[in-house]
Amino acid sequence: MRLRQPSRRQVLLALAGAAVTAQILLLSPSSLEHPGGPLGERPLRRDDLRRLIVPNGEALAPGIPEDKVPNYNVEDFHYLSSSGGKRQWKILAARAHMYTQENLVHASSTQAYLYSDGAAPADPQGRPPAPRPGVSADDQNAVIITAREAKYSTNSKELEMYGQVMTSFPDGLTLRSEYMRYDSATRALHVPTDYPVAGESSPGDGKLVRFKSRGMDFPLQSSAIILPETVEFEMSRLDGTSGQTARVKSKGKQAGIPDTTRILADRCEIYREERRAHFSMRPERPASERFVRVAQPRLHLQSREVTLFYQELDRRLKYMNASQDVAIKEEGDEGDPIRYATAGQADFDTQVNRIFLSQLPQVYQDNDTVTGEVVTIYRDTDIVEVEQ
Repeated sequence: MRLRQPSRRQVLLALAGAAVTAQILLLSPSSLEHPGGPLGERPLRRDDLRRLIVPNGEALAPGIPEDKVPNYNVEDFHYLSSSGGKRQWKILAARAHMYTQENLVHASSTQAYLYSDGAAPADPQGRPPAPRPGVSADDQNAVIITAREAKYSTNSKELEMYGQVMTSFPDGLTLRSEYMRYDSATRALHVPTDYPVAGESSPGDGKLVRFKSRGMDFPLQSSAIILPETVEFEMSRLDGTSGQTARVKSKGKQAGIPDTTRILADRCEIYREERRAHFSMRPERPASERFVRVAQPRLHLQSREVTLFYQELDRRLKYMNASQDVAIKEEGDEGDPIRYATAGQADFDTQVNRIFLSQLPQVYQDNDTVTGEVVTIYRDTDIVEVEQ
C-alpha cells in the first residue's frame, strides 16, 4: 500500500490548528476557578480594578461600577457645556473614566466653572469685585468649584462633586463642604442638610465674615445664598477695636460696631449684592424656642428675626436690626448693675455705640423702669434717652 505525502497546505493547516489549541489551553479560564495561582495567572480583582480607576484610594462617589473596566480613560479631561452659543459650565480633570452603558463620567482632581448670564454682583456702591488672581479673564465671573472627584450623568446633566469641595465666588466668598451638586436644568448649586458647610468672606472695611450651616442652596441667576439649617454666623473686626477705643482710633468710623457679632439661627439668607444677611427660625418651633440669638461683648439679644449689614457700614446709619419680641441683656463693668430691655424693634447704630428701641420699648436697671415712644441706650455710658 502506497502512502501519500501530505501536501504543503495540509502541513500549514495542521500547524495552525496546533497553535490555536495551544492558545486555548494556555488561556483557559481555569484561573477564575482557582484564584490561588501566581498574580500573572489570576484575573483582575475588584481591588486591582479600583486602584486602576482611582489610584489614590477608594472612590468617594457612589454608583461607580467596580466590576468592569471603563470604556474610555482620558488624561487631562476637558468638557464644555453650552446652550444657544453661551457657555453654561465646563469641567477640567486630571483623569476621567467614561462608562457608556451607564451614561456616566467619573473624574478625579476636578475643577468646575459655572457661568451665569450677567456680570458678578457689584458691591453696594456699584463697584465690581476685584480681579481674581490666577483666573483667566474669561472665567473671572464664574463660580469655581474644586474637588477630589466628580460624577457626571450624561442623561440628567447632573454634576456631583465629592471630597474637599471648595467653591469660590467672584466677590471673594468661599464655601467648603464634602459634597455639592449642580443641577443644570435649574442652574442651581445644592448641598443637602446631611453635610456641613463652612464659608468665609473679607468684604472690606477691616471685617471678616465666617459662617457654618447644615446644607446650602444657591441659584446661579440670583445673588442670594440660602443656609437652610443650624446656622452659626460671625462678623468680626480685624483691627480688634470697639467702643470708646474704636472712636479714638478710627475717629468715628464704625465706632458703634463691636469686635464680634455672633448670630445663631435656623435659617440665613445672604444677599451678596447688598452685603446683607437675614436670619430667622423655623415656624414649626414652639414659641419659647423660636428665637434668633445674638451675642456681642457684654450683650446678649434674642428676637424672632435679625438683619445684619456687613459692608460699607460707615456709610450706613444702622448695621443690625432685630424685630419682634426683642429682649436684650447688657452687662456693664464688674460691679455695675445689669441692664435689661424689651421692644418690638431694636436698631444698632454704626457711628456711636448705641441702640434705638421702638415699638413699646422698656428698659430695666436695678429698680428703675424707663418707657417711651423711642428709647436710646448709650452702651459706653449709663445714659438712657427717652422720646415721648
